[in-house]
Amino acid sequence: MTKLEDTTLAAIVDICTYDYSADVETIAEKTGMTANSVKGVVGSLTKKGLAYCEQENRGGKVFYDIFPKNSDGQLFSNNEWR
Repeated sequence: MTKLEDTTLAAIVDICTYDYSADVETIAEKTGMTANSVKGVVGSLTKKGLAYCEQENRGGKVFYDIFPKNSDGQLFSNNEWR
């Protein structure tokens, strides 16, 4: 795992400890990365099976719900694995 992946995944876990899911903007704020960089790293984490991303269109705007994923396929949300 790259340093950016490690930093991004740690931010996702931290956010999901207190919230339903992480989003691109919050991860960018927490890591100091740009939104485009976060999207690229989240894509890489998703391909590696370490994160899961749901895309939803709400009122014409695209939102991403991002979760850490463990080796059993469970997602981490609100401080618990589901």
